[in-house]
Amino acid sequence: MTSRFWAVLVAALATVTPVIGQSNFAIIGSPPKDEQLPQPKSEPQPKSDPEKPSANLPTSPTSPATPSTGWSIMPTWLHSLTPGGDPSWHENCWGSADYLAGWTRPVGTPILVTSSPPGTAQAKAGVLGQKSTAVLFGNEAVEGDAHSGFKLALGSWFSADRTLGYEAGFSFLPSASSNFFANSNGSTILARPFIDANTNSQSSLLVAFPDKSGPTGVKAAGSISVSASSGPFYGAYFDFRESVIHDPGFRLTTLLGYRFINFNDALSIQQTTLPADVGSGGPAIKPGTQITAQDNFTTQNMFNGCDIGFEAEVVRRNWSLSWVAKVAVGELQRDVNINGATQVSVPGSPVNNIPGGLLALSSNSGNHVTDIFTAVPETGLNLTWIITDHVRLRVGYSVLVLMHSARAVDQVDTSVNPKLINSSLNPPASSGLLQQPAFSLNPSNMWLQMVNAGLELRF
Repeated sequence: MTSRFWAVLVAALATVTPVIGQSNFAIIGSPPKDEQLPQPKSEPQPKSDPEKPSANLPTSPTSPATPSTGWSIMPTWLHSLTPGGDPSWHENCWGSADYLAGWTRPVGTPILVTSSPPGTAQAKAGVLGQKSTAVLFGNEAVEGDAHSGFKLALGSWFSADRTLGYEAGFSFLPSASSNFFANSNGSTILARPFIDANTNSQSSLLVAFPDKSGPTGVKAAGSISVSASSGPFYGAYFDFRESVIHDPGFRLTTLLGYRFINFNDALSIQQTTLPADVGSGGPAIKPGTQITAQDNFTTQNMFNGCDIGFEAEVVRRNWSLSWVAKVAVGELQRDVNINGATQVSVPGSPVNNIPGGLLALSSNSGNHVTDIFTAVPETGLNLTWIITDHVRLRVGYSVLVLMHSARAVDQVDTSVNPKLINSSLNPPASSGLLQQPAFSLNPSNMWLQMVNAGLELRF
């Protein structure tokens, strides 16, 4: 009777095992060794060893072919991690291409352009602190717009057991800018405010003014444009990879390699003045004269360092979730370039080029390079749809922080000695004058957030 009981039980299990397998469990193994299944009479069977368990039980569709020595229950999702149901990680090499959308940390700008109502005296026009002064540009966050770029990666395993390998990658985001432009035909006041370093009081440089307002005044039309840009950003890495945990459904890989990052930043201010009339006590200006001035601030941050981190990946059926956490330590070179220029164009005369604008004068102009040892942490998530064993689609998010970096807007000094404006004096010749604006590096932490979507191929 016992043998008949086992035959009925095995037949029932053979019927329900596929259903159980779909419910995440499968029964694997053989009956106790003291109870063996009856063999079909149509085929003679060899004698079974009473000391060894029988291996004649049918296995479930998701069970391993290797017989076990007793009853066991295991989740069947471990056998359906990939489309082929193979729980192993079987790629030898891989490559990916992603679209990138990136945002940098916005930076606050000083007040750069102001205006006042018509009728305001020239001494008060556009001067901060006056009730009638309106801010046209500045005192706001800029350079926070999105960049669209791409990311590429290629990797391979060195060893047959897929525990040692490498991966190389490159990412690029072009520059994005915040722009401002104001134009006046002479009916609207346009001004550039600054602090008079000699008196420590607010003042302004008039670009457009509706009337000459006194014997030394100037009636003029003009325009002001401002451009604040972040980028381009590009980075590259080469990491050696070691798979330290290599289980069905989970893999942990350590990373060690080289990291390169380059990030540029810029601020440009340009003004154009067209004098139309000058008071009797002012300088003689020929009709058609044009005065153009520029202030340019650019920064380049170049990082080279050692990359260390890990990648953890969990796979569930046709989906995987990976988390990468890295930190690169090394040298950051910060290159700040400040230059200004003024051009005076008089009809019938050669163009007169004068060094310096308003905020970029002989006192702070030049190329300023500093180095610092710093760290660049980065982390990111990727959700991947495993279409086949070789083709995957993914979306992800990552963020990195470039610490102690130089941003162009942060290098602007609004304290100005007016005696240095429109002067061709070099710093040695003007050593007796107050050297303002001055250069003093103002570093900050720049973060970059990125969203990616792309294709990955594995072979």
